[in-house]
Amino acid sequence: MNNVAVWLLKAFLMGVFFVSLSFSQIDTIRSANDLQNVPSNLYKLSFGIGAGTMDIGGIASFTFDLTGQFLSIRASETEELKFLSNNPVERVGDIGIIYGVSTQRSRWYASAGAGISYVHSIRQGALIQRSNEIFGSDEYEEVSRVTVGLPIQVEISGSAFPFFGAAIIGFANINTLRSYGGITLCIQLGKLR
Repeated sequence: MNNVAVWLLKAFLMGVFFVSLSFSQIDTIRSANDLQNVPSNLYKLSFGIGAGTMDIGGIASFTFDLTGQFLSIRASETEELKFLSNNPVERVGDIGIIYGVSTQRSRWYASAGAGISYVHSIRQGALIQRSNEIFGSDEYEEVSRVTVGLPIQVEISGSAFPFFGAAIIGFANINTLRSYGGITLCIQLGKLR
């Protein structure tokens, strides 16, 4: 367990370093005019669905942005689609805190960040009972596990109104159970510009 904690800490620090490095030139590129047009703070609720590494992915987050830096509380999940089966649906998701950098131009917003999260995984375990029916399905146990992970999030959004907008949010989580990711189309509500 000690090696896992050290590995997660190293992965987190590397993620923060690369996110910070990629956005280090934001302040030097912006002109004085652009800085005057950036709001002092933004906050938004984002939620949406899309494709995940299993089958379907979803995300919900609350983000507070203060002049180029943001803090977000996020829940994300990806799971497989199963129809007409009594077997456990395999899924993995997280609840985490993400810190990162952002930039805004008029109605457009972009951000990238990483953080730390609680990860919960459910997968199919051992066979419990074999089905003797033609259209029946075998029954398997449900295995539930938890760990700590490194959540990563990238967002590009646009707002038609100051309080309503849409976003494409890419998410990922690096962990010891099952690393995953996805991309979602989201609706956003709040103070967006």
